[in-house]
Amino acid sequence: MKKENHIALHSTSFIHEIKQIVTEARQKAYIAINSAMVEAYWLMGKRIVEEEQQGKERADYGTQLLKELSTELTQEFGKGFSVPSLYNYRLFYQTFPEIFSTPWRILSWSHYKRLLTVPNPEARAWYLKEAQEQMWSYRTLNRNIGSQYYERLLLSHDKEKMETEMKSLTLPYQQVYQESYGSGVYRIVSKYRLYRIQTRIGYHQQLTTFLA
Repeated sequence: MKKENHIALHSTSFIHEIKQIVTEARQKAYIAINSAMVEAYWLMGKRIVEEEQQGKERADYGTQLLKELSTELTQEFGKGFSVPSLYNYRLFYQTFPEIFSTPWRILSWSHYKRLLTVPNPEARAWYLKEAQEQMWSYRTLNRNIGSQYYERLLLSHDKEKMETEMKSLTLPYQQVYQESYGSGVYRIVSKYRLYRIQTRIGYHQQLTTFLA
């Protein structure tokens, strides 16, 4: 009887270790996928801007370019390349032209899309820095931008108190990146299977629904 209990306890520990291996693998996969998606969108935006500059003598060149590009990419790769999406990729590059010289690639596309809605460059840069350093989840970033936390912080006479208040209010939304990576990649694996994840930019659109 004691022997059976010992085996059961040993098996529990063994299973836990195996689960941990799988979880860590999923986390690493999610991080790699996220980085590839962010890079792909930035590179697409860069090429769009470069192409537009060649045809800048035509007032309607940029609009027509995005329409034709959207049609071509959608026919080839499916959803994820609408004109508004391509516009966001272009804006992404224009807003963060030096992004790959910084550690901020860790942020997801959802983070960057929200940051693009911040009109004040100083505020946007501050939110970007804080999101990376404090490992804000998207929900935390969204809430802080929506509550104009940066602007209120500048006007506050007690910045320490305000920072404490912010952390308290966003705690329910805050997720450590490793945890969100683990649950996020599980959805990817179950829906798309890892063997479908390609390195070519065109094939990244299979994950657009997840990261949009």
